[in-house]
Amino acid sequence: MIPKFDHRLKVSAVTSIDEVMSWNMTGDVEIELTKSSSFEFGIEMFALARLASARNDDLNINVYASFNEPNDFEDLENCIFSTAFGFSLARVSSSVRFNGALASKDFKPLLSSYYRSHRGVVGIGKKLSIVSIDPVYPVPEIFSPQEFDGALPIPGPSSFKKALSEQSRKMGVSDGFFSLNEKGLTQFLYETFRNSCEHGWSASDGFQRSTRSVTIEKLNVRKPDDIPKSSSHDLASYLGRVLVSEKDHFDSGFLCISVADQGLGIQKTLPEYSGESPQKRFIRAFKDGESRKPDGVVQRGLGLGNAISAAMALDAYVRIFAGGFFYEQDFSKDDQKYPSLNGSLLREIDSSLHGTVFSIIFPRSGFSSVQAGLF
Repeated sequence: MIPKFDHRLKVSAVTSIDEVMSWNMTGDVEIELTKSSSFEFGIEMFALARLASARNDDLNINVYASFNEPNDFEDLENCIFSTAFGFSLARVSSSVRFNGALASKDFKPLLSSYYRSHRGVVGIGKKLSIVSIDPVYPVPEIFSPQEFDGALPIPGPSSFKKALSEQSRKMGVSDGFFSLNEKGLTQFLYETFRNSCEHGWSASDGFQRSTRSVTIEKLNVRKPDDIPKSSSHDLASYLGRVLVSEKDHFDSGFLCISVADQGLGIQKTLPEYSGESPQKRFIRAFKDGESRKPDGVVQRGLGLGNAISAAMALDAYVRIFAGGFFYEQDFSKDDQKYPSLNGSLLREIDSSLHGTVFSIIFPRSGFSSVQAGLF
């Protein structure tokens, strides 16, 4: 008997941001996977955030994989289950089938063994993710020594940077991309990571079991014709402008580093002002002096404002998804004096959605050599 589902979703070989944002995650849902299932550059973490819908009692996710069940680490690394999205999908699904047969009792232990043996880092090749499996492994072993920042289990800045540098070297990316604007880049990533640790898996709303990730991804393009056709118009314009300005010596490609969680979303945890819309509250979250922390906490309200300041200093391309709102901004062509988000660029997908993603895209060769050509 063929099961009946309210919605069938397919993760194709190059799943786009528009496809992910259009997923209907209500009722009984089947997610179809193939051996080649993947996402376009920089999009996987948005799919992970969409799985935050699993917090809804009326959602029942079932997975159908049209390939054989992985039996070892090599098998895992040849399919989507070796990614942060794949790990999260296996955790939230009611059932997983491989070529029609229910996953064996060995499937999830294999995932757990892979996770532990890789110290919390999953993926290979052009994409690696440092994954937090809440509440069992809120701090992956890769953040060693266990230097925590404050009372919460949040790795300190030095542990964070060390782990990120170690993983970038595995991908063939030197530490040089940090030194080009070390303070700005590290600040952007750490502030968004810390925000995820503080608010991305709070048990206050009864949803503690979640998956968070810091993901590094490479895009190897050397000329405008190499830009993926599935890229959004604004992102394609950014990539093309950099490639044209550096046409004589650009050979490094681009990096996308994303921080994602399955929490409620930024604006849903910020105290409301009377008569304030969710859109205005989203923008306010990125202003200095705004915070979800109690009064009196040191550096209250500086985190997300600092992240936007860093993005502006880096001339980066930024994508943000939070609680059903999606935002894209190309800071390389922004001539504003003070860093801020442009409210006209914010679009609502579905205000009932949860999850948060901060994503920054920049050329591996660094901004100092191309900045003049970007204007």
